[in-house]
Amino acid sequence: MLRFADFELDVAQQELRRGGEMVHMEPQVFSLLLHLVRNRGRIVSKDELIETVWNGRIVSEAALSSRINAARKAIGDTGNEQLFIRTLHKRGFHFVGEVSDGAPSIVGPSDAEAENGPRRDAAEPADVTPGASGPSIAVLPFDNFGGNAEGDHFSYGMTEDIIRLLARNRWLTVISRHSTSAFKGRMVDVREVGRVARGALRIGRQRAQERTPTRPLQL
Repeated sequence: MLRFADFELDVAQQELRRGGEMVHMEPQVFSLLLHLVRNRGRIVSKDELIETVWNGRIVSEAALSSRINAARKAIGDTGNEQLFIRTLHKRGFHFVGEVSDGAPSIVGPSDAEAENGPRRDAAEPADVTPGASGPSIAVLPFDNFGGNAEGDHFSYGMTEDIIRLLARNRWLTVISRHSTSAFKGRMVDVREVGRVARGALRIGRQRAQERTPTRPLQL
């Protein structure tokens, strides 16, 4: 159960309640809101939402905007106020409400850090831990053999929880779920996973170098 303000997100029942009363939501809108709430400690990109909510299918900007607006409306938010769901231009969306669920949020860059560069003082299951040179690990998505929506939410949440717990070990580089989402529902060779992990590490190091400010040479 995830709680914020006077709302409750019941993951097992796939329901949003306000003051104990159920708030009607379409399944895609619920999935979108749930993903934002679970990842409240970081910015969620549009591509990640499409991968999670639409399973990577091609959707229009209008369709995504419609689901975002519906999620905001369900929790008493608007695009102008952005009390809970904040839009970051060309970066994605960030759930900024205070959530209680008995577990820490998935930690990532704040809005200011997204503009000015990362702050490495917390476990961060991002694309890669910048500058990492030690061991790395990738958690592959769990398969839902039951084929029902409730099983999808459970398997997704299990993957996220394992990634979050592993990321507490600062000596270990944890590849993000988004980087391994292409393996969902596939039988893969571990060597292929290794190649993807190495690619994510390389890209992460490049991004970290780009974010590092240069200082003028003083003579």
